[in-house]
Amino acid sequence: MQTPTISQSEYDERKSFLDDLKLLTKDEYGEMYRILKRKQVELSENSNGIFFDMLSLTTETFSEIKVFMELCRSQRKDESARVKEMDDLRVETKNT
Repeated sequence: MQTPTISQSEYDERKSFLDDLKLLTKDEYGEMYRILKRKQVELSENSNGIFFDMLSLTTETFSEIKVFMELCRSQRKDESARVKEMDDLRVETKNT
């Protein structure tokens, strides 16, 4: 498979995206795997995990996983806000 030509800014974006991948939960990793398989991305697997070449992703595939990552971030933010709200309610209930 030939690596698509990408701009320097897209290269930098993909490189920084690797750090975001480290934040995924096990379930989110599973969904990322399903996206890559559905897009027929070449994967390799060993005892350390599943690997793929970020630079070989088409722009379309990279865009799809960026959308997924944004969804993950949004869900974490929402969950964090809900937990804080519940904690605040617990404290308020204790004080009354």
